[in-house]
Amino acid sequence: RVRSSAASDVYKRQAERSGLKRRLRQGPGRPLVLVHGDTMTTVLGAGMGRLLGVPVAHVEAGMRSFDLRHPFPEELNRRVTSRLAQIHYAPGRYAADNLHGGIIVDTRSNTIRDSLELCRAGEDLRLDLPEGPFGLVSLHRYELLSNRALLTATLEALQRHAARRPMLFIDHPVTAAAIEGFGLDRIFGAGLRRIPRLVFGEFIELER
Repeated sequence: RVRSSAASDVYKRQAERSGLKRRLRQGPGRPLVLVHGDTMTTVLGAGMGRLLGVPVAHVEAGMRSFDLRHPFPEELNRRVTSRLAQIHYAPGRYAADNLHGGIIVDTRSNTIRDSLELCRAGEDLRLDLPEGPFGLVSLHRYELLSNRALLTATLEALQRHAARRPMLFIDHPVTAAAIEGFGLDRIFGAGLRRIPRLVFGEFIELER
């Protein structure tokens, strides 16, 4: 508690010296800190808004697994952000019903659906795609990448499946680092092929 209070005081003094608090309060209209999702930066942004005395709004609020361990730390981040925010944009009735207090807005949609509608079909992939049906693999969870035995078993299972149907494996930077760190490059070959991580529009076109 003491450390948390001291850290808050330090941040407040830094914000005052930089003029950030003054600019937020004196700018045109009423300022608002808008945070999205369930990452650590969501919590950080919400906390900064509260420390600066600015209203905080959370997009994608109310999503719950009701298990702090799964997914971790996302479930914890969701709950903390809900405590910090005063305005909650919930993606549907289920999420809205999980929220209590503040202003709750049921958007009846979600940002993933919105982003999909913004992606135009026919994006140029510039990839050598397999002929016929193929699989698409994206692995980047910390729980998997930090467990050598589990990651090895997962990749070997994919390799066996790729012998029947080719699979494209997306190289997220953290995933590639784990594969190379554990010496698992040997598992990949013609059937299970690694491809670079794509920008969002190209990834959606590949899924299509």
